[in-house]
Amino acid sequence: MFHVLYYVPADERQEFLKKVHGSWLASGGYVALMTASRTKSPNSASIIIERLGSPIPAWEEIEADFLKAGFKKYYEHEIHRRRDLASPDENLLPFYQPCLKKGPITLADLSDATKGLLVDGKVDSFAMMAIFKSTN
Repeated sequence: MFHVLYYVPADERQEFLKKVHGSWLASGGYVALMTASRTKSPNSASIIIERLGSPIPAWEEIEADFLKAGFKKYYEHEIHRRRDLASPDENLLPFYQPCLKKGPITLADLSDATKGLLVDGKVDSFAMMAIFKSTN
């Protein structure tokens, strides 16, 4: 489920995970997940997406939903990287577009969303890779 949960509304996430746990996954099966973490970090790339109109659920919320749905956390690892946004061009737009619900964005929209976040033209990006095991 790499970045899949961004597209499941928060009020439907618990039911979705219960279906995965109870109906779609074999007993004792595993689910691999990649999602943003440290969404409230002051220099976080996820703030850009939030400013563009699509807030990303916090890792802690997602983890809690998995546990409530009957999964046990098997493994987690946080990944940190720095993204260079010093000279954004049109080629960067498709990276942000799939996450947004408000429609097409422009380079000006992206530039406005990065104001105050960039340090030396770069922004921090944090992601959590986790594996959950079905407990049924």
